[in-house]
Amino acid sequence: MNSKVCIRMEQIARLRVGGMKDAQIARLVGLTSAGVARIAGTAEYRKLEETILKSHVANLDKVLADQIADSRRDFTAAVRAALDTLLETTMQRKDLRAAVSAAREILDRDPARTLPRNPQMGST
Repeated sequence: MNSKVCIRMEQIARLRVGGMKDAQIARLVGLTSAGVARIAGTAEYRKLEETILKSHVANLDKVLADQIADSRRDFTAAVRAALDTLLETTMQRKDLRAAVSAAREILDRDPARTLPRNPQMGST
């Protein structure tokens, strides 16, 4: 296969993976729709398209993993600040209603379940 066909094959594969229709691809690469179909029907083309698709998916996975890691870092700091606020509110004695509410929030999240709510007594 000559280099001109290889370049067109790469273009066609990338455009198809990107979601473009064959008629548009044919106009862009200077082929007929039949020419695009003929190239796309080869085993070499199918292997190339699969490789490109896997590469795109791997790149998307990496971007998503980076975004999740960034979000976790942001939320870790936010959770620490929220806990500090709850602790400060619980310990203050100016607004007892806020202190009791903050204390309940902390106890509801106690991983050791030191003082679990009694389901028979109802929720307050």
